[in-house]
Amino acid sequence: MERSELVIYIDDLKTGRWPVSARNNKQLLTYALPFWIAMGMPLDCKVRLSITQWPRYPLNGLPKRNYAKTSGVALAIHLQDLRYALEHPDEANPDEELCRFCECQNNCPDFIAAGFDYTRRNYG
Repeated sequence: MERSELVIYIDDLKTGRWPVSARNNKQLLTYALPFWIAMGMPLDCKVRLSITQWPRYPLNGLPKRNYAKTSGVALAIHLQDLRYALEHPDEANPDEELCRFCECQNNCPDFIAAGFDYTRRNYG
């Protein structure tokens, strides 16, 4: 296989009601990591991510898919971020979007100090 043909395809099926984007999706990047590492961690690797949204109701509903393109460089950065998180387990990085379903929002000093309003949670 030529280097220009190195492509990883990752799709994640979601059955919930709220929309999930494939763009900058850390979960999809994490799914792609083992394949990228097995390929030798090529920075020029192409990565194609997608989310298939298929709500459970209505039963006759059709799936919708959204796509994102990224690269081995993005996977290398994501791997560095994961390593940093493992080396600094007590460091909090609150984010209004990432923490929206966390039950600890109203008691999390880092979330409150960041100025987020936990009373505005949107469950979709």
